[in-house]
Parts: sequence; structure tokens; C-alpha cells
Amino acid sequence: MDESLAPYMLWTEKDRLEGAPVLTAKVACAPTAPLREGKVSFVFILSVASFIPQIHHVWRGTDARGISPVYLLFSLICATEHVFFGFFYMVNMRSVPGLWSHNPINILDWINFVQLTSVWVLFNVLFFLCLYFNPVLRPRKAIIIDIYLIFLSVSLVPLIIDATTDIFCPPGRPNCSAMDRDPLAFFEGFHNFYLLPIITTLLILGFYEQVRQPPRNLSIIGLKLQAAIFALSAVSWILRLYFLWKTFLEQPRGPVPIYLVIPSWWQQVGFVAGDDAIFAVGQGILLRLALRQRRRGEASDAERQPLLGQA
Repeated sequence: MDESLAPYMLWTEKDRLEGAPVLTAKVACAPTAPLREGKVSFVFILSVASFIPQIHHVWRGTDARGISPVYLLFSLICATEHVFFGFFYMVNMRSVPGLWSHNPINILDWINFVQLTSVWVLFNVLFFLCLYFNPVLRPRKAIIIDIYLIFLSVSLVPLIIDATTDIFCPPGRPNCSAMDRDPLAFFEGFHNFYLLPIITTLLILGFYEQVRQPPRNLSIIGLKLQAAIFALSAVSWILRLYFLWKTFLEQPRGPVPIYLVIPSWWQQVGFVAGDDAIFAVGQGILLRLALRQRRRGEASDAERQPLLGQA
């Protein structure tokens, strides 16, 4: 929590007697505006369907030249980070809801988690499919895969280990509560405070790398769908993920300034919406470049046609 938010900290009766200040977020949770399950499911289905044209295009053509492995790697790492936080709050910290999930966890929270996981799975399929059909040198492919495996080892792997073992519990205290697993909390904090900005930057750099490639094997339909659907998804995430707005805006000393609330919102849940918006804009830029390349090819073919007729 930002030190500038310290004046807005409140005390519960129990902790006041013990002399320990805590945020009301520990005892009261305020939901964001509710969304119906049907609307969220619709966005989820569209997000999954948006990957089909590109995967089908690469699979049918057995050619992934022009699709940057770095662009796919950075997009996959971003999707992995989203699943990391979803898994952390829905599985590892399910006993203490309040961020990402409602109290108690409901069907909307599970739909959110399934969407994040499904998008991650499809990014994996596209990533390895394009690596297989891309005539990149094997050493470079190995480096790219190693980078992804290293990121998995510091993101999802520890969460899965924690969910299946007591390795993060204090010595002599098996089956400890989530609040007692300090290494897990520090691990999540490392991702939250340090890795999030880096991963968002990598997502942008991935599009820069793809722009430098000829858009020869990018699916036009896939780019259109993902530019539109991920823009819709970005807007929906603003309302779907649970954030403690009331904790910040309904303080006895007055609401927390909005310039402090927005960074806190982005750091805790808003980065999902932000990353989806960046991905939508990036796919839109790639779509424009691909259409321009197609028009140039059609114009070149039209110019050669009269010459062929005269011959």
C-alpha cells in the first residue's frame, strides 16, 4: 500500500485495543457494479472464439513465417501473469476473498478465472504451433522456450506447489491458513509491485517486434475479431473484478484523492483491463498494416494484368 494512503487507515475495534492499525479492507468488502452471468459468459465465449481464425490459418497453411516469436512470447507471458493472479486469489487465497473475488466467491468469479485460463491455454497453443511451423534457427527457439519456462517457474509453478503441499507453512504447522504463509504473500507482492509494470512494457515491445515483420501469415479475420473483442473485454474487466472502492471513497476523514485511488486500482485489478486494451490496440495496428499490405499486393497484381494480356 502506498505510504500516502496512511492517513486514511482505519482501526477495527479488536485491533484498536491491540494497538494495530488495519485497513477496513480486512473486515469489509465492497463490490464493483454487478454484471449478469450471461453478459460475462458472452464476452468469455467471444474471447475464446477470437483465437480460432489465427490458429486455423497457421495449422492449415503449415507456415508461421512473418509471425514474430517474440511477439507471441511476450503476449503469452502477459496472459500467464493474469492467470497467476487469478489462481492466487481463487485457489491459494480462496479463504480470504476481497480482491478479485466476491465474499463469498460466486459464479461470476469462476467465469472470470475460466476466461483467464482459457485465453492462456489458447496463447500456449498458438505459441507452440507457430514455433513449430516457423523456420527460426533451433537455438533461438530453444532460448524462447527457456525464457517461457523460467517465467513459469517463478509464477504458476510455486502457486501449484502451494495448493498441493504445505511447503510455505511455518515449521511444525502443517495445513496452516493462507494468512500464515508469508513466503507466498511476499511472492505475490514481488509480482504486484515489480513484475506488473515490466510485463506490460514487454507486451508493448512485442507489438513493436511484430510490426517489423511482414504480415504475411496474420489472419485478417483473427485480427479484426481480437481488436474488437479484447476492447470489449477490457471494458468489461473494469466492472468484473472485485475492488474495494468504498474503502477508499467512504473514509471518515474524507475520500482518498482519486489520483491515489486509480494507481491502487490498476496495481490490484486494473492491469487486466489495461493489458487487454493494449492488446486490442496492438491487434488493430497490425490489422491496419496487414490490410495495407493486401491492398498493395492487389494493386501490383492489377498493374501486371494488362501486361500479361498483351503478351
